Amino acid sequence: MNLLLLTLGICGFLVAARQGSATFENKLEMQPAYGEKVQQPAGNIKSPQDTSNMVNITEKARTLIEYMNRTWHDISSWGMTPDYAFWREKHNLFGQQPISAHAGSFNCDKELLDYSDLDVKLVMCLWYIPQKICSPVGIYVNVTVPQYDSGIFEDKPIALNFNNRNTLVRRTPKRKTKPRTKGLKKFAEVCKFTVNVTFDGSLAYETNNPTTGSRFYSVGVGLLQDKARGLIRTKHNRLYYIIRGWFKRVTFWKSYGHVKQNLSH
Repeated sequence: MNLLLLTLGICGFLVAARQGSATFENKLEMQPAYGEKVQQPAGNIKSPQDTSNMVNITEKARTLIEYMNRTWHDISSWGMTPDYAFWREKHNLFGQQPISAHAGSFNCDKELLDYSDLDVKLVMCLWYIPQKICSPVGIYVNVTVPQYDSGIFEDKPIALNFNNRNTLVRRTPKRKTKPRTKGLKKFAEVCKFTVNVTFDGSLAYETNNPTTGSRFYSVGVGLLQDKARGLIRTKHNRLYYIIRGWFKRVTFWKSYGHVKQNLSH
């Protein structure tokens, strides 16, 4: 609950988060035969990223490839996106598709304020996701938030990328300088939210050895299931996940003594 107390009063707050995965086509060091010891060079396939409080689909794919390579020793590259050679060079002869993400509706557990009778000057919104989800592709969620246009505030849908994010912040109207809130009334609202996400597609990899030469193979992303973290396989090539978090909206408005303004729902 301490994290719930994130303050939106710090204007100009910048969210420093990396978007998506860093590598689309991941080159592997060739693994030695069992019993041989080879020193791994710097920059190998191990990732330094802390995964203790996240669901990382890319890292789960990397772990699966490493596990298979301990037996076969001939996997030279792998990928899950259209940039990978399996799709780029059209080796997907059976119609295998790269991974894609589809987000369902954004669901808040309570109704927020109807501010239509207020003289609103500024609205700040924050989405906080305790257990972030990291995917090779964007996870675009449609949310409806107040937007300032032509001197008025209206609820409008916008698409936010929830991929690899613990926090997202949006402010309207957008200004390069710190907004002035002195003399304005403030009302903060918080709700819990959920978003259902499905991941469809395949993980492809290339093998290269003297006997068979270079060949491509693929497996469904369902193999990347992690029940303990809520990543559930529903088909061999489909995963289901629920993004859970907190949404906070702070509304600043100008109060007039002769006008009764009702903040009740």
